[in-house]
Amino acid sequence: MGIIELDTCTSYARDVVAGHTVTGRLVRLACQRHLNDIDTASARGLRFDPVEAQAAIDFWELCPHLKGREAKRGETLALQPWQKFVIGCVYGWKRADGTRRFRCAWVEVARKNGKSTLLYPAGLFALALDGEEGAEVYSVATKRDQAKLVFDLAKRAVTRTPDLAALMQPLAFVITCQDTFGKFEAVSSDADTLDGLNPSAALCDEIHKWPHRALWDVIETGMGARDQPLMWAITTAGEEGAEDVYGQEHDYTVQVLEGVVQDDSRFGYIACIDPEDDWTDPKNFVKANPNLGVSVFADEIAAQVARAQRVPAAANEVKRLRLGRRTQGGETWIPLEMWDAGRDQRLTFDALKGFPCFSGLDLANESDFAALCHLFPLAEDLTPAEDLTRPALWAYLWRLWIPGETTNPLGIRLREIAGPWIADGWVKETEGNGIDTAAIEAAVIADAGLFDLRGLAFDPFNAATVANRFQFEGVECHKFRQRMEVFTEPTKLFSDDLAAKRMRHDGNPAARWMARNVVLVSNGAGHRMPSRKRSAQKIDGIVAAVMARGLAAVGTTGGSGKFYETNGVEVV
Repeated sequence: MGIIELDTCTSYARDVVAGHTVTGRLVRLACQRHLNDIDTASARGLRFDPVEAQAAIDFWELCPHLKGREAKRGETLALQPWQKFVIGCVYGWKRADGTRRFRCAWVEVARKNGKSTLLYPAGLFALALDGEEGAEVYSVATKRDQAKLVFDLAKRAVTRTPDLAALMQPLAFVITCQDTFGKFEAVSSDADTLDGLNPSAALCDEIHKWPHRALWDVIETGMGARDQPLMWAITTAGEEGAEDVYGQEHDYTVQVLEGVVQDDSRFGYIACIDPEDDWTDPKNFVKANPNLGVSVFADEIAAQVARAQRVPAAANEVKRLRLGRRTQGGETWIPLEMWDAGRDQRLTFDALKGFPCFSGLDLANESDFAALCHLFPLAEDLTPAEDLTRPALWAYLWRLWIPGETTNPLGIRLREIAGPWIADGWVKETEGNGIDTAAIEAAVIADAGLFDLRGLAFDPFNAATVANRFQFEGVECHKFRQRMEVFTEPTKLFSDDLAAKRMRHDGNPAARWMARNVVLVSNGAGHRMPSRKRSAQKIDGIVAAVMARGLAAVGTTGGSGKFYETNGVEVV
């Protein structure tokens, strides 16, 4: 059998990207990522080994069915193409030292799509065939009964399969492997203690039910001493809005798939209907149900959809659990394809030297970004516009800062995300464990000399002191209070510019990440403003941009325009 025949993983990816296999956008992104990396990832010390990928797939198909008609007939697992893609990617991608590339595999599919088929063999593989001496494999959940579900499947599989029984020994509460001196057992957050765990692999089932991330963090940090740990997270869709581990890790995985964040250790496969899809149309069911026609059936889903149409209270559960659509806590604001269309590499600080601009400043706390955004009214040929309030184009440049030191868990996570941007110069580090306002003051004053700075909008809550210094240096400052009624008009203008393709920017990837994080929230009076879904999703650069857009809308009227009079934006 040749390499081309072995590589079922890449064949699936090609079929999806070509449109021969119907999937949602996020699965297409996962497949495109695989194909792109085959061409480019060698520069990052990564390679795809189709032989290793197929060896893992072969092991899965050695494991028995444990439920339904196939189990009664004694059949082994027959993986579907999407399952081969997931397994092949996770075990086929390697680092330069030969260890696995991926350290976390996030898989999200609707109910009845064979999640346990993926999960329990992963535990057995990690115990006996991962090459990990003293392997510790855990089935993990917040309650022991839930944790035992996957473990019990694995134990039954060993008992029923002579080839597996030759490698592993099932006992009452643990499966052992003499060759690796390893163990496989169930653990949960309701155990007396989780101290001392040194997992080589963890199987995390139904993450959307986990109420907090403490258990996830205990498992993840315990893996630090392992050469190639692997955390499997397999779940159905969760709800929006809560600061839970599901929401944080789901959103992070989406950002990796979208290329907003580069993380070569995270694999993601998220099957769901797309936001624009009609959730009642059967042709869309397959996007969230890659096992359609195998373990889940269209008529069953259609019956639940029909009931949900008659009983609106049931609609959210059907959308989430059967179609992968999360309940929205806010209106997603900035489509990435529209944002990317505005990128213009000609826009640099040097190229716009001396141009008129309006600016917004959003300061930070110890675990946050600080953002300075300059907004330039331009003509079509990227020269200064004659009318600064009604230009052909609006061009944005950012300066972004993050603390160089932090012990705050959120700050540590943000620094990990920002690492590539810091290395490439898009984000600057400031000394100490909080934002150094002196460095930001110096940058604003320097930029006031570099550009024709017509005004600076700032939040008076946390920037009044620095604004006083700017005033002393001749920078005209305007208080921009962080209230919904103040943001409504600038938010609309920003949206209109984006939709009309009047927006341009320099492609700052940190600003792109922040744009991805923004949702719009509104009140009963029709006011709207940018917000974020979760604490780890920063939007400071976009907030600064909207503040600059509001200031530019009235030019330098000194607070006499209608926007100022009605919305409380004051010249200092």
